[in-house]
Amino acid sequence: MTRRAAIRVSNLIWLVCLSSLPAVGESNYCAFQIRVSSPAGNPLAEIPVVLGKQNKTTYSETATDSVGIARICDAPMEPVDLVVGLDLCGSVVVRSVKARWPKTQEVFVTYVKTYCDHMAVSQSSQVLLRVQDEMGLPVVGARFEGVLAGDSGSAMSDSLGRIFRVVKRNQRLEGRVTKAGRSSGPISLSVEDDVELKVVLKR
Repeated sequence: MTRRAAIRVSNLIWLVCLSSLPAVGESNYCAFQIRVSSPAGNPLAEIPVVLGKQNKTTYSETATDSVGIARICDAPMEPVDLVVGLDLCGSVVVRSVKARWPKTQEVFVTYVKTYCDHMAVSQSSQVLLRVQDEMGLPVVGARFEGVLAGDSGSAMSDSLGRIFRVVKRNQRLEGRVTKAGRSSGPISLSVEDDVELKVVLKR
């Protein structure tokens, strides 16, 4: 091979190498790739994905494609949160994830489509009675005694001292919580919305 031919081959190799490099200003790196699927493992398309920080700052918004993948390429250096979901209610939050250039961080999310149906005005309300002793410890096996049309729920406190009642909105819940060997706790409550009430039964 002549010297001139060798130079031409060398130049050709350089051209091939240079052509394989990304063009100036071209961005190929994506910070996050989020795979969103249903509990059955099926990919979910058109699910919004938001990159933000503590529900205050939004850096980027996108949505999953036909195979359930969302890509967010530009991200700050600090840890951020990923919010996946169609609505505020039932959304999935992956907190404090960090970009790791040049590696794309893969995030896997199982998501159930849930909407804020509890925002609608219901005809009934839930009452949670937390039955405790003087030390604030749950009292197990305490019984709710009361009579109210349309009132339903559990009658005895569970292992966490909870009694759940369902009452028609704008009615009163009247009764008492009792347990042998302890003082009773009277209940007289106007129920306009879901409410939680502590009931102390002393020895």
